[in-house]
This record gives sequence, C-alpha cells and structure tokens, in this order.
Amino acid sequence: MIVTYLGHQGWSVESLHGHVLIDPVFRSIGNAGVQLPVWPDREVDPSALGPIVGIILSHEHSDHFDIDTLHRMPWRGTVYVSDRSSRSMYELLVEMGYSVSRIRPFQVLEFTGVRVTVLPLDWSLWEPDAYGFVVQGDDGTSFFTSVDGMPHAKTIEWLREYCPQRSVDNFTNNYLEPLPELTGVVGTDRFATGQMLTTLVGGVEKLNPARVVFSGQGWSYPPMYSELNNRFFNVTHDSMLPLLSRTYPHIDWSAPLPGTRIGLGGESADGTIANYISLRPTTARDYSGYTRAIAGNPWSGVKALSREEMQRAIEFVRVRFGQLLNAHAPLLVRKLFELASDPANTLLPTVALRLRDDGGSRNFIFDPGFLEFVPAPTGTDLRRDPAGGVEIWASDLLLLADGKEEPYLVYETAVRRWSNAPAAIGSSLHTSMFLPFGPRLQPHEFRDSYRHRLVEVCAQSMSVQEVRQ
Repeated sequence: MIVTYLGHQGWSVESLHGHVLIDPVFRSIGNAGVQLPVWPDREVDPSALGPIVGIILSHEHSDHFDIDTLHRMPWRGTVYVSDRSSRSMYELLVEMGYSVSRIRPFQVLEFTGVRVTVLPLDWSLWEPDAYGFVVQGDDGTSFFTSVDGMPHAKTIEWLREYCPQRSVDNFTNNYLEPLPELTGVVGTDRFATGQMLTTLVGGVEKLNPARVVFSGQGWSYPPMYSELNNRFFNVTHDSMLPLLSRTYPHIDWSAPLPGTRIGLGGESADGTIANYISLRPTTARDYSGYTRAIAGNPWSGVKALSREEMQRAIEFVRVRFGQLLNAHAPLLVRKLFELASDPANTLLPTVALRLRDDGGSRNFIFDPGFLEFVPAPTGTDLRRDPAGGVEIWASDLLLLADGKEEPYLVYETAVRRWSNAPAAIGSSLHTSMFLPFGPRLQPHEFRDSYRHRLVEVCAQSMSVQEVRQ
C-alpha cells in the first residue's frame, strides 16, 4: 500500500480502484476573506490526480475542510465527515453535489484493497469533532494518523489489540507547540522544542512505532501579519528529527516533502514524488525566537467601522454576548463564581472586554447576574482589577458574530488577552470567551458564509476558464 503526503496534514491512500483522500487541501486554507498558503507552499493538480473513490474530512477547520479544494475536485461521490461537525458543513457539501456520510468512532470504511477505521482523539474544546484514522491494506500494511489531536485512551487500547505494529505512524506537530498566543506566556517558544520532545516521548511510549513521518507545519501569514510566521509553528521538523533520532535510534524518523509517496511494504515507489504535486517558492520564516510584540492589526483589515456597524457591535456586546458566554462557557462562569466565593480574593470576579476601533476603545465587564456586558465603572483598571479580559477589534467581533470567519484564526492572531488569576482562568480564557462563535453553534450564519465562499470560488474558476480560452 502507498500513501502520498499532500502537504500540511493531507494524505492520499492508493486503493486498487483509486485514491482515498484524507483532509486534502489543493492550494491554500481559508473559507472566508483570508486565504493562507500551506507551508511549505505547493499545489495539487486535480486533473492529474487520477480516479478518486472517497474523501475523508477529519473535522471542520479550514486547513482540513477547504471549500476551494472541494469545488475543484474532478469527482463527486461520497465525502465522509465527522458526526460532530456542523449542519452547515453537511448542507454545503450536499449543495456541491456530494453524497455525505457522517462517521463515528470505531466505524470501518471499506474501499477496494484498503479499510479505514475511525478512531477517537482526546477531547478538545476547539476541535471536538476531530477524529484520527488507521488505514489497513489487504497486503498487511497499515498507516496511523491522529491528525490534530492526541490519541484517546480507547484508541491506544484498540491499536494494541487490533493493529499493534503499524507500518508507519504519522506525528503532526502543529497541535503540539506551546504558542505564546495560546498560552499567554511571553517567550514560550524558547522552550517549545523541549516541551514538544517531551510530548513526543510520551507518544512513542504509548504507540511503540517502528517508522514515523512528520506532517503539519501549517501555513504562511501574508505580509501584513508576517511577524506571526516566527511565532506560529516555531519548531521545525529539521530541529526535531536529530533530537528524536538520538533519543530513539531504533525508529525510522523522516519529514517528507509534499508530494512524497511512501511505500508501506517496501515498494519501489517509496520516496518518489507524485506527478500531481508541484512545489512552489516557500515563504521564508524566522525561527530566531520571540522578537517583538504583535502590531495589533485587526484580522478583518478594518480598523474603523461606520457609526451603524459600530452600534451593531456594541449592541451585540450589551445584549447577546453575555448570554452566549453563560450558555456555552459554563466552566468559565463557574470559575468566576468560585473566585467570588473566595474571601481572600481581591480581584473583581468577572472578565473584561475591551472593544477596539481606530478611535479608541470601549470597555465592558461581564455581569454574571444580568448576563450582560456592561460599561466598566469609571476608574476601573481593565488590566489589573478584573480576573482577566480580552481585547478585540470591533470589526473582528462582527466577523465572528456573523459567522464570517473561523474563531481560531481571529483569536490566535488579532485578540489580546490577560489573566490576573491564572489558577482560575489561565490561558484558556480566550478559548472560553470565543466558544460561542464556531459553526456548530452558528449553523445558519456559517451556512451563509460557506455559500458566499462557494460563490467566490465558482467565480474565480469561471475567470480562469475565460483566460485560458
């Protein structure tokens, strides 16, 4: 059996009758206004791909579920999606002409010559729909990938019983890195390599792999956000491979280029490059460490809203945001309750919201009784007095409220956060405050947003065809 590395976290499995594609992304990620090229940059030519017999999408994030790729796909058949992904995703795929099958843990997908077993991952607030997969061929070879998460304990048990020695295990590094943007700790990148090595050692002890391939170095930010390129995905495969090779010399470690065909049973094709993938000039990245603070640009690119749009943003904060927080971030609300119940606590047992635009900012604090964000009292030091808080551009908040962007792209790049009570509401504060904005909780808004993106890619395809004619 042969699997081909498509780049980032995409794979092609060659069955007897065609390709089974897992998380294919042909050019760049992004189902909204911003598209980011996969890194290292490359492009998949769908016309040269050959027969396709199935597509498996591990979860709904746009570096796995890409509307442009699915539109360009020269095939319409069954797409297998997580049973925890949103109705918006399901309905869009149907509208695009696909048959959609929702998959669940330990379900087996049968293709000619290969079978794919769906395996659960550890719970993630941001990716609760993500699954991993083990692919097994009739020739006795096998391939395991945990995609964007750590294998669940039941997955480890299943592998030990039914597939104890895989031909190849895939370790993805983009979910392992302790990023400053996610942890809230400046300089986290300085010990990121050590932390990743520790995590990978744990993975080796659980999985006992014989051969490991790395994937998942993410994407490149455009010039406006180029400083983020040295803060995200800041541990390279090149830096990890020698460390792991010295730690586990009996394991075959590699980090293939996009397009590399990997023979699981000693095939002569092992290491060759697929003819349907071409490498492109790759964005340079600076891995010299955390060098300067983020400039603070809005993800939307819009610093000043009209009076009407600003009023809409303020009304959302005052009327809806607190209710959504209470409904979808109960752990955060409980933490604030515990803080209020502590006689030694000197902080305001609440979270702050600084709504920013080009003319300044509007400051709010969460009232857990009225479930409203109310104007911060005069004299409140938003950085020091509440338990914690976030700062977001008003234009970015409207993007999220309207379902026009994936929340993780916004909060990882353009949202500032702080915590004065790390034991109660530490680095997960931003996660909790932006939970209400995902596609599962805003199916109607994301359905419209996905449709808008589909109209865009259809128009782009028409333009390309007209130029070629």
